[in-house]
Amino acid sequence: PTALQGSITSYTWRRNLNNTVTTPTYNLAPAKNDSFSVLLTSNKKCVSPTSFRTAVVKPIVNDIVNASAKISVGTGCTGRPLTLTVSGTNTGANPIWNWFKEGSPETGNASSLTISAPVNGVKYWATINVAGPCVRPNNLIFSDTATIVLNNTPSSPQVSRNFDTLFAQNLGTGTYQWFKAGVLAGTGRIFRAPSNGNYNCVYTEYGCASDSSQTLFFNSLSLQDIRTLQVLFPNPAYSHIMLPAESNEGAVANIYDSKGSLLKVVTLKNAINKSFRVDISSLNPGMYIIQHQAGKTYRFIKTNH
Repeated sequence: PTALQGSITSYTWRRNLNNTVTTPTYNLAPAKNDSFSVLLTSNKKCVSPTSFRTAVVKPIVNDIVNASAKISVGTGCTGRPLTLTVSGTNTGANPIWNWFKEGSPETGNASSLTISAPVNGVKYWATINVAGPCVRPNNLIFSDTATIVLNNTPSSPQVSRNFDTLFAQNLGTGTYQWFKAGVLAGTGRIFRAPSNGNYNCVYTEYGCASDSSQTLFFNSLSLQDIRTLQVLFPNPAYSHIMLPAESNEGAVANIYDSKGSLLKVVTLKNAINKSFRVDISSLNPGMYIIQHQAGKTYRFIKTNH
């Protein structure tokens, strides 16, 4: 300072009112709320004052921000979409992510990326710019790299039933789930239906679920119940029966044996006098149940002649 004449012979730094180093330069890592000043002493004779203390300086000290990002990947299955999700540490309240596939930008800036047709071995990562003076390792943060690994999606199981017992094809060591009208009803390759309705089976292995199986209909009619059903004309029947037309042409009806096993699915067409003619000539002699798609159930007896 101009108020202090001559050469400066000594420096005494003060940090938070405590004297520290006596060198012209003070190198340190300051803490928040630190204050600094320095006492300068001149060698010039007959000068007053011979010492001068600078004004107190309080440097701005920012926190170090250690930012990072990590990708989580769901189970990948062939022929199925796959979602990648990135989560960040110290990346801000509303981060804007940039996704890359093998170095090429992907569309979208959300924390998740859905790949409609994933391919084995392809690499993805995400980046984000984090503002601030003390971001580590730097302001551009890279996530880890996710390499796509796909498991085989199993085929849909073939299913059958014997009255109230439902069977699924043995596809492996995975799990079998039975659904009634879309709601989980039970598990196991062999399943006993608890109530009337339509059932489907889904097989899952290594985290990959098959498409739903064909639909099995179960009607818990006992033999006594069957005998109370309305009998169709002609009775007994040899080549055909007449089913009341309860829906438009193109609907279907299911034919079951007396144990409830599905034997035949027929498409209803060419109504005559408000009835559909249903061919039963391929059936063996016995008592059968036919259920219209509209929901009504009848019985009929098939003979050889």
